[in-house]
Amino acid sequence: MVPVRLELKNFLSYGTEAPPLEFDHFDVACLSGGNGEGKSALLDAMTWAVWGAARKSSGRRKPDEELIRIGTRHMRVAFTFDLEDTRYRVVRSFSRSETGKTTSSDLEFQLRDAAGEGYRPLTGATQRETQARIEDTLGLDYDTFINSAFLLQGRSDEFTQKRPSQRKEILTRILNLGRYEALEDEARDHWREAKEWQQRAAAEVERLETALEDVPDWEEERAAVQADIKAQTEALSDLRDREKALTQKRANLEATAREAESIRESVASLDDRIEEHRDE
Repeated sequence: MVPVRLELKNFLSYGTEAPPLEFDHFDVACLSGGNGEGKSALLDAMTWAVWGAARKSSGRRKPDEELIRIGTRHMRVAFTFDLEDTRYRVVRSFSRSETGKTTSSDLEFQLRDAAGEGYRPLTGATQRETQARIEDTLGLDYDTFINSAFLLQGRSDEFTQKRPSQRKEILTRILNLGRYEALEDEARDHWREAKEWQQRAAAEVERLETALEDVPDWEEERAAVQADIKAQTEALSDLRDREKALTQKRANLEATAREAESIRESVASLDDRIEEHRDE
């Protein structure tokens, strides 16, 4: 994570007139000054913007109430940073009601578009979801950050004071060993899927082998059916030949019948003429 720009409004000693801090104007910086002049406040502003965490009194769960400038009711920090040639911006704000009894907060996560002309939102449906996206993008949570790249004022022994299990967890996150756990989980899922596929394949093979036991009977039955089909086909062919012969014979008989009818009509006509001659 490479800082690019930090904008503060009513954050600790910085009011509304604080100019933005442009990190791309220098490579190495050293902050110097007296107590309370806002040196560590700049670092607190960055951690608060990214993780919502910074200096806090003992017993307090969140630092928001202690970070807002005295006499104001709304603070806002916008932090722009580069990560792997991609520019992101986090905007976190906190407001307190006029009576001081109620508070509200907001968190935005943005990605600079390819054209470099603006930012598009990566904000989730809830602040918890947005925070998770920020940490997933960075690959770093606040506890890991303050025990590796950033040492809090007066808490340089933060890492050594933790329990062995906590130190192991921090080192795991720093070295990104969780990646190997993710790979192990992925390999386990692949193995489970392959095992299930193997079991399904074995069951299918068993089913097919059981079905193949009846193949000889099926082949014998098929041979009998094919022989019957052949016999029926030959019989059908004979019947068609007979049908053709009978059809021809019927046509001949019908022609003879028509000829006989014509002869009967001629005989009847001759009979009529003979009768007429007899009368004459």
